[in-house]
Amino acid sequence: MKAAINPVYRYLTALACFLAVIGFNPVSAQIFGAKDMDGFWERKDGVLISISGTAVFAEGSKALIFAVGNSGWPETVVQYNYKFQDIKHKGNNTWTASNYAFSKAKKTFISSGNSILVMNKDKSEFTCDGFTYYRKSLLK
Repeated sequence: MKAAINPVYRYLTALACFLAVIGFNPVSAQIFGAKDMDGFWERKDGVLISISGTAVFAEGSKALIFAVGNSGWPETVVQYNYKFQDIKHKGNNTWTASNYAFSKAKKTFISSGNSILVMNKDKSEFTCDGFTYYRKSLLK
């Protein structure tokens, strides 16, 4: 006498085969959250920023400058000025922010408008307005 195959087992077996055929990989299905932007980030020119509170503040978080590197910015902006303000998660791997740039003529940071920050799949870097920022560490 043949044993009856449980319908749930049959369904799960078929689902597993289907997912194997289409190449489903749970690691590649990355989920992004607002706090993924929090941490220390560095550009190739040595600018180092710290972003914190992205998932906490409704009005958005800020990116405090920790080093100016070879950017041409004066050292006086370190731990005083913000590179980005109003950083908000818009969904998936995208955030928006007010971007600030140093004006040599005015000797201060001025708004250069709203920008889109796009994070890569493994959350190790993001791009914004032609610059790539590389994760240095997470904030605890």
